[in-house]
Amino acid sequence: TATTEIYTLPYTTLFRSMRTVILLLFIFGVVSGVATFVENDFGTEAAWSIIYTSWWFAAIQVALAILLIYNIFKYKMYKFEKLPAFLFHLGFIVILIGAGVTRYFGYEGILHIRNGMSADRMLSNTPYVTVSAIKGDKKYETSLKKLLSAISNNKFDMKLDVAGDVANISFKKYIPNAVTKLVSDPKGVATVTMLVSVNGRPDNVTLRKGQVYEAGDNLISFDAPVGQTTKNVIQIYVKNNKFYIDSAKAIGWFKMADSTRGGFAANQENEWTTGRLYTVGSVNIAPRQMLVHAKEKIVSETNPMFNRPGMKLSALTMDVTYKGKSEEVTVFGKGKGAKGIAKKVTIAGTPFEFEWGSRTIKLPFKIKLLEFQLERYPGSMSPMSYASEVEVLDKANNVHMPYRIYMNHVLNYGGYRFFQSSYDQDEMGTILSVNKDPGKWPTYLGYFLLGLGLFFNLLNPKSRFRKLANMVQRDANKMKTLLMAFFIALSFLGANQAKA
Repeated sequence: TATTEIYTLPYTTLFRSMRTVILLLFIFGVVSGVATFVENDFGTEAAWSIIYTSWWFAAIQVALAILLIYNIFKYKMYKFEKLPAFLFHLGFIVILIGAGVTRYFGYEGILHIRNGMSADRMLSNTPYVTVSAIKGDKKYETSLKKLLSAISNNKFDMKLDVAGDVANISFKKYIPNAVTKLVSDPKGVATVTMLVSVNGRPDNVTLRKGQVYEAGDNLISFDAPVGQTTKNVIQIYVKNNKFYIDSAKAIGWFKMADSTRGGFAANQENEWTTGRLYTVGSVNIAPRQMLVHAKEKIVSETNPMFNRPGMKLSALTMDVTYKGKSEEVTVFGKGKGAKGIAKKVTIAGTPFEFEWGSRTIKLPFKIKLLEFQLERYPGSMSPMSYASEVEVLDKANNVHMPYRIYMNHVLNYGGYRFFQSSYDQDEMGTILSVNKDPGKWPTYLGYFLLGLGLFFNLLNPKSRFRKLANMVQRDANKMKTLLMAFFIALSFLGANQAKA
């Protein structure tokens, strides 16, 4: 910026006025670079929590904007002869304003749609800690936008007024890549932990004796009555301090240690052990821990097998105090762009519900997925490209607009932008990234002003560029004159030598 335009001031004065801007730009660039390393090593939440959403990062940008505005008036760049410099500086200011509008008024989210279905509710990209309670026939709720990571300051305090009685909620600890492991406890109950996958969607499941887990068209029951049901029941139970499994459907198994396979007939008692993968229809069950007398302990899992995308869960533990009663509550979630797992707890006779995850945002129209299309490389299962044939359904404006969303082909409607992000493993659904960015046009305008200022700077006879070009031209003319004199002298000497 300091070398873009030479004003009527001495260079040293100009340098002093711009060095703070240069320093701030340098700091801004370095910090942005550091953020990419933080994101790579500790996750997106860490980079956003520590840097992108910090007050000091915003303060750097505000300081840049103020200083640029100050320089515009101090050096009277609004005058016609300094128009290129004015446009250049104004472009920076508009870009910073656009960034602020995006940061504080824009939002992003995820929209999941299955084939033939329509949806108008997306999940916010930013996670919230949400606490609600029911007293009488009224629901009380409060929420706090909160990014959590292993290296950021995660502390927070919340209050929920429940009909005049205040519940205090405070942060206790955060556990990334959290899994529930069992430890022996003579006073504990029979408990199992397992990895359950339904149609390729994995989930870490913990069942105590008497609990039931729904897995697609199956119910996994740990010695619990299920009553009348149309679903297949997979029963797990303890007998003589051993664990057994049976099912109304046949069970296949795969032993991981030696890659052997086998199967169990339907309605047959079979011992259930770790180290095997059990398959019933579209459900895969991998038992991890099983204890006859156990209590649960949440720890951070270091095994990379359980830290793959889609399987990562983090745990948030909070201290809750209500009506003189204290309770430690732990909830699980995936952070940005994923719904949290709600946990219900009764404290002092009042039912509470706790959740950490993305909130639901309603769109003013619906998107219907007509068909999801996936193309693969010939002779391979690797995806080559994928697209979503959708239709915008806006009853308020009587709009039925078909559109094809694919890579670099974005749907723009109603101030929202829909990008093709991912898809369901069974290829029967699509995942769209949704962006509501009111700061987009100010940013585009800022880039236009920057380019226009640079262009006019090339034409301005008083610009630094033109002065340097004139200096180069003068030096070139001098060199040309010297060369011509040199060749004339050589010719003269050659002629005199020929006469001699």
